[in-house]
Amino acid sequence: MRPYFPLLTIILASACTMSNVDPDAVIELKGTTHDDLGQPLANQRIALVREPDIGEVLGGIIFGPVTVLACLGDSPPPICQDALIDNTNAAGEFSFTLLGRDTQGSIGNASYFTLATSMPASQGQSEGPSTYQRFQIQSEELTLPPMQLWTERLAIESTSESMRVSAEYTESFDLRFETGAAWGAPIWEVREYAGEALDARLFEDTEFTVVATQREETYIEGSSVESVARSAAYDATGSAGAPPSRGSSCSVADHEGSLLALSPCPMTDGNLGESYPLLDDGCDDEDEDEGDCSDSLANREAIIDLGEVSSAQFLVLRLGYYETQVQVSEDGQTWSMVGSGSGDTQFDLPAQTKLRYLRLSTLGPIASLVGLSEVSIW
Repeated sequence: MRPYFPLLTIILASACTMSNVDPDAVIELKGTTHDDLGQPLANQRIALVREPDIGEVLGGIIFGPVTVLACLGDSPPPICQDALIDNTNAAGEFSFTLLGRDTQGSIGNASYFTLATSMPASQGQSEGPSTYQRFQIQSEELTLPPMQLWTERLAIESTSESMRVSAEYTESFDLRFETGAAWGAPIWEVREYAGEALDARLFEDTEFTVVATQREETYIEGSSVESVARSAAYDATGSAGAPPSRGSSCSVADHEGSLLALSPCPMTDGNLGESYPLLDDGCDDEDEDEGDCSDSLANREAIIDLGEVSSAQFLVLRLGYYETQVQVSEDGQTWSMVGSGSGDTQFDLPAQTKLRYLRLSTLGPIASLVGLSEVSIW
């Protein structure tokens, strides 16, 4: 449902970038940390971790920025056994020394590294601010862009109809609403948010955390650097209640295109951050290896059934990665187009709209509903 694909896809793409450094070369990596006012952060713990290569991912290793941040904790996970840790000096500076072979994967490719740091939560926060950078090491002396910890506080104003989020002095940022604790599954995301009112129905009756993020891409010798600063996380609870569609039945196309009823329906169960389990595509391993699975119709269409014709005003769709067409019908025979979208999508319906059925259809020969988590009809 979200705008990023599994880590395996990223690693497959990056495995083709071969390393430019000698395996025996001494690598010097350095950088600085500061707060959002530009003040250096002294005695700040920094973790540097090499991301697993394709063989390690296929072996079951799960990796992400939150994993690297865990390396700074009291009980780090096993992947942290090779992590490098440093504390910044009074000027906010840190440095690491590696060998060239430490920066390379199993086939001589340039490995990706994640560098991360965080601060403890303060009063009213469920998680403190954090920041990470992701990059490759392609030279013997490397200076990274400054790492910024976003220390300004967020203010959240919530009513039964809307929610607004503001920062102390930053006017525009990205917003993530995550299930449960910070770094949970996202239930809604807003790019370039600038203080506008968000419909309370987006959040239903869910408990979640609110996090602001700022993302920047810069370049160093031989590599891009993705920098992401996360604000502290703040707990919130949806005030709109459950939608009328909560608990409605649904069916999904199997590999032959026949609709198969799912009971209970995972698309209307109120678990906003949990993707529905895909049906078997009907392809065996040999078909997939030979690329002969494109004829499967599994997971390309889904229909929600409210049980009776009802008035509707608003749709909240936590769709998958692929462009998806949205239609409604009173009888399941005649369909009216609402629109199309992917990821987090909402539609205001025309006045006097009545429907019993809502149909989702993916577009394209290999598209599916992968990533779809929840359909809410108000």
